[in-house]
Amino acid sequence: MANKGWTRILRVPVRTNADQKAAVSVTCVRRHRSNEMSRQHSDACRVKRHAGVIRVWVSGDHGMKVRTMLQAPRTTEGVTTYRSYHKVKIYRTHTVPWLPTKPGTG
Repeated sequence: MANKGWTRILRVPVRTNADQKAAVSVTCVRRHRSNEMSRQHSDACRVKRHAGVIRVWVSGDHGMKVRTMLQAPRTTEGVTTYRSYHKVKIYRTHTVPWLPTKPGTG
């Protein structure tokens, strides 16, 4: 996952071998936070969904922990039983240092 900017997490909608749609949830939390900053930071992380594609934008101002979770229910089709599906992937980003421009260059 990129430390700054947009990153594509999923390219297509996820389906299991039982042809079940998997639900995807994405959460972003600052990595180094104090007790008063324990809430989600909407200004540092954004999630876009369109046609099964999920993209995450990270500002780079803070180190972030982006957690994606895929879940699909247990199903029974005739004699065949499919177990539930649960997968968690955690991405960690780092703070991108801000470098000021040299005087007179813009």
